[in-house]
Amino acid sequence: LIAKNNFINNTINAYFLQRALFNHWSENYWDRPRILPYPIFGIKWGCFIILTIPWVNLDWHPAQAPYDI
Repeated sequence: LIAKNNFINNTINAYFLQRALFNHWSENYWDRPRILPYPIFGIKWGCFIILTIPWVNLDWHPAQAPYDI
């Protein structure tokens, strides 16, 4: 579970590789308020790591304001 983080002023906010396919993203702040789910792009390896497949996870409930941490 990756939750309640501030991702602000990054070139790439987040990404993932094979082992993190099933991470659950929730209530993170992504540089600005968002109404729609925020996509997190990653890579899934195919057979024998020869084939790479683009993959997307979603933060279904992005935060509307940054957290005061």
